[in-house]
Amino acid sequence: MGMQLMTEEVEKISRRVGLRMNAGKCKILVSNNWEDSKVITAEGTNAEVVEDFCYLGSYLSRTGNCDKECMERRQVYSRD
Repeated sequence: MGMQLMTEEVEKISRRVGLRMNAGKCKILVSNNWEDSKVITAEGTNAEVVEDFCYLGSYLSRTGNCDKECMERRQVYSRD
């Protein structure tokens, strides 16, 4: 099942219970081995492809590199 098909399925099921995706907040983090270059849409809007993002306070990157996470933690602890 492709990413676009899964996104459409989530939209369909969500609508049944009165929910909808906020397309402006949808992000796609592409790992190094993902080969599908197709644009993914949610609610008719193209989802943004990002190199990294913060999820639940931790930074995730497409390469698995944790440099940004380490820098953020150093800054937080150096403030104390």
